[in-house]
Amino acid sequence: MIDGVQEQLLTAVRLRMRADVKVGVYLSGGLDSSVVLGMATRFTNQPIDTYSIAFKDHSDFDEQSLCLGTNRHFGPQKTTPHILEITHDQLAEHIDECVYHSESPLMLISGVAKYILSKTVRANKGKVVLSGEGSDEIFSGYAPFRQDYLLHDLPNDLSVLNAINEEEREQVMKSLSKNILSGDAVLHDKQREPDCIQALGYFPSQERSLFLAWDGVYAENLKKNYEKFRLNSFYFHNSHLYDYHISKQIINYEISRVHSSQYMLMKNFLAN
Repeated sequence: MIDGVQEQLLTAVRLRMRADVKVGVYLSGGLDSSVVLGMATRFTNQPIDTYSIAFKDHSDFDEQSLCLGTNRHFGPQKTTPHILEITHDQLAEHIDECVYHSESPLMLISGVAKYILSKTVRANKGKVVLSGEGSDEIFSGYAPFRQDYLLHDLPNDLSVLNAINEEEREQVMKSLSKNILSGDAVLHDKQREPDCIQALGYFPSQERSLFLAWDGVYAENLKKNYEKFRLNSFYFHNSHLYDYHISKQIINYEISRVHSSQYMLMKNFLAN
């Protein structure tokens, strides 16, 4: 599995490095974009432009030192760093523009920062960038996935339970439990949990936190026009569950809960 992932990722990066224009890399302080950058350096003799964000007003979220450390690791022959310092005022100033180009509501403000960063890429005559986006969806990087594993899959995962001793098991549990959501998260829509259990056989942790579960995100005229229809209905937003074979596998627990949750997130949030 590990060799397969490395081989597929190397192939994916190599194919995307075949371009008539400069290919850069969005570099955060994380593992995913650093891996992509490391692989990209194998397929060019020119330094790769890396683009990173620094938050002047928020030291807790500022990964500038990690980005610079990654660039130092590869050296000036391999990478050329571009670090853009962004302030709260700049984020506020670009929200409308970012929503317009995204053509969808923003759940997080990070998209605005990336939008501003893309202007830096263009100013540097860049046309193509690689990023580490998508790996959390594939490798269960998000906290709700780990929560589903702990709640549903771990008790049935004999490969983990039998292969490690008590001390290692405690470390695994501590790692998996990091930053997970409260099990008592309050939903405004009390029908959501029974809806999920009826459709899936369990209540995915991500459904506790999704903004779609909150009526307040909808415009008043929209709510009025659809007053006899639950806009935040679990079924309305999960039409992919109409696939009989997949929904049958999910409800019968033939697919692990983590994979079921990954499937639904990809279908909902990575659509189009």
